[in-house]
Amino acid sequence: MAIKVSSLSFQYPASPAKVLDSLSFKIEKNQFVGIIGPNGCGKTTLLKCLTNMVRIQEGNIFLFDKELNSLTTKQVAQLVGVVPQRWESSFSFTAKELVAMGRYAHKQRFIRDKETDEQVINKAMKATRIEHLAERPIFQMSGGELQRVVIAQALAQTPQILILDEATSHLDISHQLEIFDLLKELNEQQELTIISIMHDLNFASQYCDQIIMMREGKIFSQGSPKETLTAANIKEVYGVDVNVVFTNDSERPLISVFPRIN
Repeated sequence: MAIKVSSLSFQYPASPAKVLDSLSFKIEKNQFVGIIGPNGCGKTTLLKCLTNMVRIQEGNIFLFDKELNSLTTKQVAQLVGVVPQRWESSFSFTAKELVAMGRYAHKQRFIRDKETDEQVINKAMKATRIEHLAERPIFQMSGGELQRVVIAQALAQTPQILILDEATSHLDISHQLEIFDLLKELNEQQELTIISIMHDLNFASQYCDQIIMMREGKIFSQGSPKETLTAANIKEVYGVDVNVVFTNDSERPLISVFPRIN
């Protein structure tokens, strides 16, 4: 089991109600899991809890049978790589410099880069196919190129879990496909457990093994795309009418939205 969450609740000090309310679920190793739900339902807060960015107040989280609260920040970083929604910097790092920052979780103070670090960095850049960008400043990259570099940085941590917070929301459909194809490849070939917040239900359907559908801080439904992405569930959670179809004997639904204005 990669992640086990038991009775997780969380409330920000200024919030009048719990942002997360008694969440319990399990994620197996090597799964590709999508977290979906309307804005404000608690998706990003859940990821912050899973990565120890905020300390959980009620319940328990286990990473590979280790209680999250017992792990140091560096130990968590050795297990979990995080790809934010958008990466920004005031400095014009090159792609290789940015990827090399992923090795921080494995370094000791005042110890210079080792040969093994260089090998890991090069492997991460090869896996994301950005070797040709190694010396290019990040300000000279397209959104899709930069996102590949940021994924390579996370891979340089040599994590067992890769977590993404709407990592393709600012990309066009071609670059979104490129990133999700890459993630699926990493999931299958490097046996990475991948957890991604997603807004596009069709991408979630086509790429995910399991989907966690959230509403108002709770899990509304969890299961395969076929089990979770039903017209009734989507209507209940998002308040929209959709048509759900299956093509070519696929177990993965395709979803189209009916306009509210006729």
